[in-house]
Amino acid sequence: MAYNLQDQEQIDELKAFWANNGNRLMWLAVIALAVFAGWRAWNWYHDSQAQDAAREYAGLLSAADSGKIEQVRERYDAIQKGYGSSVYAGMAGLRAAEAFAKANQPDAAVAALESVMKNSTEPGFKPIAGVRLAGLLLDQKKYDEATKAIDSGNIGPVSGEMAASVADRRGDILAAQGKASDAKAAWEEALKLLPRHNQLRSLVQYKLDAVTD
Repeated sequence: MAYNLQDQEQIDELKAFWANNGNRLMWLAVIALAVFAGWRAWNWYHDSQAQDAAREYAGLLSAADSGKIEQVRERYDAIQKGYGSSVYAGMAGLRAAEAFAKANQPDAAVAALESVMKNSTEPGFKPIAGVRLAGLLLDQKKYDEATKAIDSGNIGPVSGEMAASVADRRGDILAAQGKASDAKAAWEEALKLLPRHNQLRSLVQYKLDAVTD
């Protein structure tokens, strides 16, 4: 095929361009492929990790429901070590703490709840853990620690029914310390925050009536 002078000049320019930039373009293509492959691999890894964590959590639930406390501990430890940054870590901590408390292992329950408050990636888990932790510490007559467990600096901002649960627990702690008027104020706050048909209302009202009499 014959080329005119203009065609030849364009060919020469292309050759010069590839001579100067060909390696760079090839590397850019390789990098783009590597990034894409890495993205695919990360998604696969992330999905695989989530599935593995879900299986471990399902095993924990089954063990807890069956009262197999050692299996609960094993599953809980496996989730914390292998999937500590996942949502399942916080869920496992809450459920394991409940199982530990039921098995009369309050120290293990406290440790699990403290871990949720410190490490959970889900802010909504922290106030739940705080209220439950405060209840365990209250049973141990550790009033200052129980109060600290539901402090806003530890559980974050709360509202609605969660705020009512916090106020109710604060009332419990104050009542145990003999601070009846402060306990009454806390329970009154809880009642104001609770919806009319919430089941907790009757319990809070009972405690409020008892401290008023």
